[in-house]
Amino acid sequence: MTGDTSLLEQVRTKELELKEKEEKARKEAEQIISQAKTAAEQTLVRAREDGSRQAVKRRDEGMAQISEDLKQIRERAAGERTRILENGEGRIAAAAEKILERVAFP
Repeated sequence: MTGDTSLLEQVRTKELELKEKEEKARKEAEQIISQAKTAAEQTLVRAREDGSRQAVKRRDEGMAQISEDLKQIRERAAGERTRILENGEGRIAAAAEKILERVAFP
């Protein structure tokens, strides 16, 4: 019987060792998974922040370009307005002269 008990004790000891190894491996796996989740969350946060910064930068660049385009359009419009007014004023004098000629000298 001592041989059987000894063998049973060896089996029981081996089972306990395997359970301890299994528990240790499970805890290590849980820790690795937890670290991976944390790293993934941090990566996601950084990606969102980077995306937000890039969006703001592009928006600001776009607004600056729009402002520049608007400035150029206004400058061209002011030049066109001046040219049209000068051209129109010259024609008003000529038109007034023709009207006077026709009214005064039919």
